[in-house]
Amino acid sequence: MSVAPISLSTPQVTPKQIAAVGFGLIISGIVLLGMLGGLFVNTLLSQGQYQIQELQNQSMALADEHEILAQNVSRMESPEVLKNKAIEIGMIPSPGSAFIDLRDGRLLGAGVDPILSEPDPNVVTPVSTP
Repeated sequence: MSVAPISLSTPQVTPKQIAAVGFGLIISGIVLLGMLGGLFVNTLLSQGQYQIQELQNQSMALADEHEILAQNVSRMESPEVLKNKAIEIGMIPSPGSAFIDLRDGRLLGAGVDPILSEPDPNVVTPVSTP
Protein backbone atom coordinates (compact mmCIF):
# COMPACT_ATOMS: atom_id res chain seq x y z
CA MET A 1 0.00 0.00 0.00
CA SER A 2 1.20 3.31 -0.94
CA VAL A 3 0.11 6.59 0.49
CA ALA A 4 -0.47 9.53 -1.76
CA PRO A 5 1.31 12.65 -0.72
CA ILE A 6 -0.82 15.52 0.55
CA SER A 7 -0.44 18.69 -1.40
CA LEU A 8 -0.35 21.86 0.60
CA SER A 9 -1.30 24.23 -2.17
CA THR A 10 -3.53 27.21 -1.43
CA PRO A 11 -7.10 26.93 -2.66
CA GLN A 12 -8.07 29.20 -5.49
CA VAL A 13 -10.96 31.57 -4.67
CA THR A 14 -12.74 33.02 -7.64
CA PRO A 15 -14.36 36.44 -7.71
CA LYS A 16 -17.72 34.72 -8.25
CA GLN A 17 -17.34 32.89 -4.94
CA ILE A 18 -16.42 36.13 -3.15
CA ALA A 19 -19.45 37.87 -4.66
CA ALA A 20 -21.71 34.99 -3.61
CA VAL A 21 -20.41 35.10 -0.03
CA GLY A 22 -20.79 38.90 0.07
CA PHE A 23 -24.33 38.68 -1.30
CA GLY A 24 -25.19 36.02 1.28
CA LEU A 25 -23.84 38.21 4.09
CA ILE A 26 -25.82 41.23 2.85
CA ILE A 27 -29.06 39.22 2.62
CA SER A 28 -28.42 37.69 6.05
CA GLY A 29 -27.84 41.18 7.48
CA ILE A 30 -31.06 42.51 5.93
CA VAL A 31 -33.04 39.55 7.29
CA LEU A 32 -31.45 40.02 10.73
CA LEU A 33 -32.25 43.76 10.73
CA GLY A 34 -35.83 42.97 9.67
CA MET A 35 -36.24 40.49 12.49
CA LEU A 36 -34.77 42.92 15.04
CA GLY A 37 -37.06 45.67 13.72
CA GLY A 38 -40.07 43.38 14.03
CA LEU A 39 -39.07 42.47 17.57
CA PHE A 40 -38.71 46.16 18.46
CA VAL A 41 -42.12 47.04 16.99
CA ASN A 42 -43.72 44.07 18.76
CA THR A 43 -42.20 45.18 22.07
CA LEU A 44 -43.50 48.72 21.59
CA LEU A 45 -46.98 47.45 20.74
CA SER A 46 -47.13 45.21 23.79
CA GLN A 47 -46.00 48.09 26.00
CA GLY A 48 -48.74 50.23 24.43
CA GLN A 49 -51.29 47.51 25.19
CA TYR A 50 -50.29 47.55 28.85
CA GLN A 51 -50.74 51.32 28.93
CA ILE A 52 -54.12 51.06 27.22
CA GLN A 53 -55.27 48.44 29.74
CA GLU A 54 -54.09 50.59 32.65
CA LEU A 55 -55.89 53.65 31.26
CA GLN A 56 -59.08 51.65 30.71
CA ASN A 57 -58.97 50.44 34.32
CA GLN A 58 -58.41 54.01 35.50
CA SER A 59 -61.31 55.20 33.32
CA MET A 60 -63.65 52.59 34.83
CA ALA A 61 -62.59 53.57 38.37
CA LEU A 62 -63.23 57.24 37.58
CA ALA A 63 -66.62 56.40 36.06
CA ASP A 64 -67.55 54.53 39.25
CA GLU A 65 -66.42 57.48 41.36
CA HIS A 66 -68.41 59.86 39.14
CA GLU A 67 -71.52 57.71 39.58
CA ILE A 68 -71.11 57.73 43.38
CA LEU A 69 -70.62 61.52 43.41
CA ALA A 70 -73.65 62.04 41.15
CA GLN A 71 -75.77 59.92 43.50
CA ASN A 72 -74.53 61.96 46.49
CA VAL A 73 -75.37 65.24 44.74
CA SER A 74 -78.79 63.90 43.77
CA ARG A 75 -79.46 62.84 47.35
CA MET A 76 -78.29 66.20 48.73
CA GLU A 77 -80.49 68.09 46.25
CA SER A 78 -83.64 66.32 47.38
CA PRO A 79 -86.32 68.62 48.80
CA GLU A 80 -86.34 66.86 52.18
CA VAL A 81 -82.60 67.28 52.71
CA LEU A 82 -82.72 70.91 51.54
CA LYS A 83 -85.60 71.62 53.92
CA ASN A 84 -83.72 70.09 56.86
CA LYS A 85 -80.54 72.04 56.03
CA ALA A 86 -82.53 75.27 55.78
CA ILE A 87 -84.14 74.66 59.18
CA GLU A 88 -80.69 73.90 60.66
CA ILE A 89 -79.35 77.30 59.61
CA GLY A 90 -82.42 79.11 60.93
CA MET A 91 -84.57 79.60 57.84
CA ILE A 92 -88.32 79.32 58.22
CA PRO A 93 -90.86 77.96 55.73
CA SER A 94 -92.78 80.45 53.63
CA PRO A 95 -96.49 80.69 54.41
CA GLY A 96 -97.31 80.89 50.71
CA SER A 97 -96.09 81.92 47.31
CA ALA A 98 -96.47 85.47 46.11
CA PHE A 99 -95.81 87.13 42.80
CA ILE A 100 -95.45 90.77 41.79
CA ASP A 101 -97.50 91.93 38.83
CA LEU A 102 -94.98 94.08 36.97
CA ARG A 103 -97.65 96.12 35.19
CA ASP A 104 -99.07 97.71 38.35
CA GLY A 105 -96.88 96.40 41.21
CA ARG A 106 -99.62 94.43 42.96
CA LEU A 107 -98.83 91.31 45.01
CA LEU A 108 -100.61 88.21 43.78
CA GLY A 109 -100.73 84.74 45.29
CA ALA A 110 -102.07 82.56 48.08
CA GLY A 111 -101.95 84.01 51.57
CA VAL A 112 -100.83 87.49 50.46
CA ASP A 113 -102.12 90.43 52.47
CA PRO A 114 -100.86 93.58 50.74
CA ILE A 115 -101.60 95.75 53.75
CA LEU A 116 -100.17 94.13 56.85
CA SER A 117 -101.96 95.27 59.96
CA GLU A 118 -99.14 94.13 62.19
CA PRO A 119 -95.42 93.70 61.49
CA ASP A 120 -94.30 90.38 60.15
CA PRO A 121 -92.36 88.58 62.93
CA ASN A 122 -90.18 86.87 60.34
CA VAL A 123 -88.80 90.11 58.92
CA VAL A 124 -85.84 91.65 60.72
CA THR A 125 -85.82 95.42 60.61
CA PRO A 126 -82.66 97.41 61.24
CA VAL A 127 -82.52 99.22 64.54
CA SER A 128 -81.88 102.92 64.18
CA THR A 129 -79.36 104.40 66.59
CA PRO A 130 -79.88 107.93 67.95
